Amino acid sequence: MTLPVIFVWLAILGALALRRDMILYLFNATIAFGGMTLLPPGLTGGLNLPAQTVCAALMIGLCLLDPALRARIVLWALDIHRLGLLALFGVFSALSALILPRLFAGIVQVYALNAAASESPLYPTSANFSQMIYVLVSTGMVFVVAASSMQQGFLQRYLNSVVVAGIMLVFSGIIDFAFGAAGHEDFLAGFHNASYNLLDDEMIAGTKRIVGFMPEASVYGDACCCILAFLLFNYSLYTDRIRRMVLPPVIMLLIILTIESTASTGYLGLIAIAGLQGLRLAARANFMRWTGGRRFGLVQYILGGIVGISIIVIAVPASWWAHLELLFNLMLVDKTTTSSYLQRSAWTQSGWTAFYATHGLGAGIGSVRTSNWFVNILASTGVIGTTLFFMFVFSSMFPVGRTVAEPLRRLRRGTMLALIPAALMIAVSGTTPDPGVWIMSLFGILYGVKLAPREVPGIMGRAGISLPVNRAAI
Repeated sequence: MTLPVIFVWLAILGALALRRDMILYLFNATIAFGGMTLLPPGLTGGLNLPAQTVCAALMIGLCLLDPALRARIVLWALDIHRLGLLALFGVFSALSALILPRLFAGIVQVYALNAAASESPLYPTSANFSQMIYVLVSTGMVFVVAASSMQQGFLQRYLNSVVVAGIMLVFSGIIDFAFGAAGHEDFLAGFHNASYNLLDDEMIAGTKRIVGFMPEASVYGDACCCILAFLLFNYSLYTDRIRRMVLPPVIMLLIILTIESTASTGYLGLIAIAGLQGLRLAARANFMRWTGGRRFGLVQYILGGIVGISIIVIAVPASWWAHLELLFNLMLVDKTTTSSYLQRSAWTQSGWTAFYATHGLGAGIGSVRTSNWFVNILASTGVIGTTLFFMFVFSSMFPVGRTVAEPLRRLRRGTMLALIPAALMIAVSGTTPDPGVWIMSLFGILYGVKLAPREVPGIMGRAGISLPVNRAAI
C-alpha cells in the first residue's frame, strides 16, 4: 500500500469518525485520483477500487443507514414515474453480467476488457463482476444524491465540493507537469497503482502529456472538462467570494491543463463548452437595453482580450507555434490515420457485431470493450437495458413546475448543460458501460430538484436561507 493510498484512507476514516458530510467533499475531490486503487487488485480478485468509487459506496451505505432516506429511496425505486426505471436498469444490468456471458459463451467474438489486443470468443470473466459493481454503485449514486437533495444545505455542499474537485485536478496536473519536467515521474508511482493499462508517461511530438493522477491523458482531459463545464454553467450559484477569488483561476487553469493533456476528447469537450456558453450568452444578452456603463465594460473586455492575445502572439517564439501546429495535426487532423484510432474503431465495430450476434439481448455488462459508450451499452445490455436507461435519462430532462425556486431552476439548467460535453466525450471514448459515479451524481441532482417537495425552505442553503443568485454573473 503506497503512501498516497494511506493518506486517502486516513482522510476517509477521519471523515467517517468526525464529520460524515465531508464524505461528499472527498467524493468530488477524489475524481483526481483515477489511477489509484485503494486496495491491491490481488486482494480483490483483480477488482480495482478507485477512491471515488469507494467514497460513493460509503455515501450509499450511510444513506441506507438513515431510516428516512432509506424509506424515500425504496419508495422511489418502486415508482416507475420516479426512479423505478433506473432501478429496473440496475437489476437488468446485474442479471446481464451473470447470465448473458454464459448464454452466448463461445458463440460471439468480442474485444474483452481484460484482453483488448485481439478478438476472442465470449466467456465469463472477472470483468463481468467488476463492471457490475461499478454500474450498481453509479446507479446507487443517483438515488443517494436525489434523496439527499431534500436535506437542508446538501446542494450547497455539493456545489462547493465541485470547486474542491477542480482545485484537486489543477493541483494534480501541476504536480505531474513539474515532476515530468524535472525527470522524476517515478516519484508519482504511488498515485498510479491500479491494474489498468497505464499510459502515465506517454509522449507526443516530444512533449509529455499531462495525466495528473489519472491512468492516461484522455481520462484527465475528460475529467477537467466535466468539472469545468459544471463550474462554468453554475457560476452564478456560488457566493461572491468564490466567484471572485476561486473560480476564475480554477477555470482558467482547467482550460490550460485540458489543452496540455493533448486529449482529443478533451478538445471536443472544450469546443462543446465554448459553443454552449456562447449560446447562453447570446440567449441572455439584450445588448440594446444595456446601459452605457455595461456597454463600455463589454468593449473593455473585448479590447483587453485582443491586446492580451496580441502580446502572446508577439512574445511566444516561432518555434513554439510550429510545435503547437505539429500537436494540432497529430491530435486532430491526422487522428484518423493513427494506430490508436484504427484499434478503437475496431473495438466499436466489434461491439456492433456482438449486439447483432446476440439478437439484441447484449453480451452482458463487462463483456465488451468499445470506444463509444452508446455502442457499449447496446452491446452489453441490449435493447432492453438501453431502453430502460434512456427512458430514465429522458424523464430526468422533463421540465419542472413553476413553483420550483429560481436557484433550483438555475442549478437544474446548469447541470443539464454540464451533461452535454460529458455525453459527447464518452460518446467517442467510453470503453465500458458505466457512465461513471460523477456523471450519475449529476442525474441525482436533476431528480433531486425535480422531486423536491416545494414546501422545504432553504434547500440550497443553511439555516433556512436560500442561496443568493447573482443574475448578472456569467
